[in-house]
Amino acid sequence: MSNPPQRGRTGRVLRRTASAVLIVLACVLVPVTVITVWVHDIALDADRYVRTMEPLASDPAIEDAVHDRLVDAVDVRVNGEQVTADIAAWLQSQGLPPPRLGGGQGTGPQVNGDRERRGGAGGDPLPELMPGAPPFRVDV
Repeated sequence: MSNPPQRGRTGRVLRRTASAVLIVLACVLVPVTVITVWVHDIALDADRYVRTMEPLASDPAIEDAVHDRLVDAVDVRVNGEQVTADIAAWLQSQGLPPPRLGGGQGTGPQVNGDRERRGGAGGDPLPELMPGAPPFRVDV
């Protein structure tokens, strides 16, 4: 008769252990599930992001601010004159003759009022350097 209470105690210990394991598992899985649903529905919804950002992307003040920050960031990391000199030296080493453009102001890409970049005051320099090349245009 001493055996039946022993089995009851063992069963109780197993039930307590199993319920503790299940409670811990639930406490871990609930936050993981919430984060997974959030990432799937909010963070990975590219269409929603585009709908939210589209009005901001077409605002000229924001375009100018982004342009200024990007130019500042590039200027910090890239020495434009050195890069240009390196590219020119490489092109000449490949057999390309030096450009026949006048030096100084207005020979590089310029930004005009309609936010279009074109080469110098004389228009696009590419047709002079490479006949048949498409016009140089970068929309900002």
